[in-house]
Amino acid sequence: MDGDKTKIQGESFIHSIEEVLLEGKKHGFVVWGEQGVMEKRVGEEDIVGVNGREGLGERGRKWMGCKVWFGVVMEFVGEE
Repeated sequence: MDGDKTKIQGESFIHSIEEVLLEGKKHGFVVWGEQGVMEKRVGEEDIVGVNGREGLGERGRKWMGCKVWFGVVMEFVGEE
């Protein structure tokens, strides 16, 4: 929600980590850095919020323990 409490919903896509990495490889990308792929599960801190950040609230509790996000940095090394 933004400042006036209007609900904003982003667009979601369903792709596995393996699909993303394979597609990147097909186009000349490799995973960059030591951290590799990072995944995020919803935890209690995400429900209540921490460090001044607003939490998801009680409605978000249904996602507790679920992996909801992954991130990876890829570097272009050239077409295969």
